[in-house]
Amino acid sequence: MRNALLASLIALALAAGCTRTAPPDGVDAPRPAAAPAAPMPTTPSPDAATDASATAAPMSSTVHLALSGDGLDLVTDDGRARHLLFDAPAAQAIDAVSHAYGSAPQRGRNEECGAGPLDMATWPGGLTLVMQDDRFVGWGASARTAAPGTGRLATMAGVGPGSTRRELESAYAVKIEETTLGQEFAAGGLFGVLDGDAPTARIDAMWAGVSCNFR
Repeated sequence: MRNALLASLIALALAAGCTRTAPPDGVDAPRPAAAPAAPMPTTPSPDAATDASATAAPMSSTVHLALSGDGLDLVTDDGRARHLLFDAPAAQAIDAVSHAYGSAPQRGRNEECGAGPLDMATWPGGLTLVMQDDRFVGWGASARTAAPGTGRLATMAGVGPGSTRRELESAYAVKIEETTLGQEFAAGGLFGVLDGDAPTARIDAMWAGVSCNFR
């Protein structure tokens, strides 16, 4: 009798040890953070832009911003990334960036831009979103306008305002020429101005998409 009871207990223990509970539907296993990589320029369609922005990083997560030639990347602490592409609804873009910064932007409008009247939303972190006809169409970033403690804006490759020309050229294929803006560069869908022509010259400002630069 004792042996039979012991055998039953062992069988129950083995059965319990071999039982696995499947994760609830819709719950993904955690993924390690992705290694930084240079953004790959794409040509978004309006539908793709709307779908991508609608699946932006969950608002319950801490979200970090990364600059991109086709919009912005929203990266969570656990390494998940979503793309906010140009042509997404302006309100959606403003909400996502406001969540990342934890504050609402200062709003403005410029009627004199070459692309036509543009609406602007600017945060203390030095980032400005450019909107036209209620769509997110561009961004601008500057180290000079960034408030202390707001973090550094950069692409997934680590290049942003304040980066050196050497760092820029090591991450991207870059074309640099002297314009009325200064040492102006183009790197795929990224554009900007350096404060000099030496390898140690730093990026003063960057932008992508529709801009309002007067040359």
